[in-house]
Amino acid sequence: MLFDLIDETFDKTIKTDLQNNYLNQVQVSKRWACYSDYCFDDPQKPNDVVCFTLIPYFDDFHQLSDKIQDLANVDIKNTRKVRKEFTEFLKTYPLINFSFILNDKKKIFGNNHEERKKTLKKEYTDLKKKYKEWLNNQPDQKEYYSQIIKKIDCVLLSIERNKKIKQIIGMTLVTALGAYVSNQVVKKLDLDIFGWFSDRDSINEVCDNFSIQLFHTYLHNFSDGKQFKFLASPAGSTANAFYEQLVRIPDYISGTISDYDRKLNQISNDKFDAMLTNYMAGNTHNNFVLKLSTDVNGLYCSRILIDLKE
Repeated sequence: MLFDLIDETFDKTIKTDLQNNYLNQVQVSKRWACYSDYCFDDPQKPNDVVCFTLIPYFDDFHQLSDKIQDLANVDIKNTRKVRKEFTEFLKTYPLINFSFILNDKKKIFGNNHEERKKTLKKEYTDLKKKYKEWLNNQPDQKEYYSQIIKKIDCVLLSIERNKKIKQIIGMTLVTALGAYVSNQVVKKLDLDIFGWFSDRDSINEVCDNFSIQLFHTYLHNFSDGKQFKFLASPAGSTANAFYEQLVRIPDYISGTISDYDRKLNQISNDKFDAMLTNYMAGNTHNNFVLKLSTDVNGLYCSRILIDLKE
């Protein structure tokens, strides 16, 4: 249901822009990565947001990291000003950003605690069945699949015991949405390597970094089993991320959108206004924002367009 709605929104409002304005320019790269960051449950912000930045590797990783460090040397919450050179870099470098506003993220899984537990239990029970099928069909992968089944059992036990429900919801949404947008590139291009690298957070600590295998599983399913090497790095709340400069891109975007009150057309600080005005507004080239929302009639997905100032 959720991804049927997102598919419909992509097909109607994003697919053409994505193909014409972006994918046609980057088809030669066979190595890609997705960097993710989010801002959830901040009482001072009007929005919960997750952002995924997809980057092809044309340049050396360390050179790109140094470039970002030079343009934006700290996270957006710790900077006083967003440099114009950084927003120009975001517009001109061959990267692409997908953001989701998820103010009703718990309600995506149900209207109350018991409904959410039931939804999560079904999701991970079905996933366990799938892995058991793969184990039976690929006995040479028995050790690997058995380890993942053990982690799924850990998630199911946490759900049953009412433990870490909020983190499991976050883990499920972030990995599923990240895999979905990553597949927009994976399905179109001939890749050798694809990686996912998340900002440090406690959702990545659930059941021994299960988020890594979960992201890979969702991406495998979305891409109909397309073959490529998958890379990832554990990103618990105390991890030392070697890629922290790259995560600064989704950090600046998720931080800005989380601060932007669309109903009142207000933003709290000039640094967020600089990101909105100089990068996001009128950008149909490499920045796409969607909103998932719920009401008594169901679940909705819509694309959010940010207009240039008059």
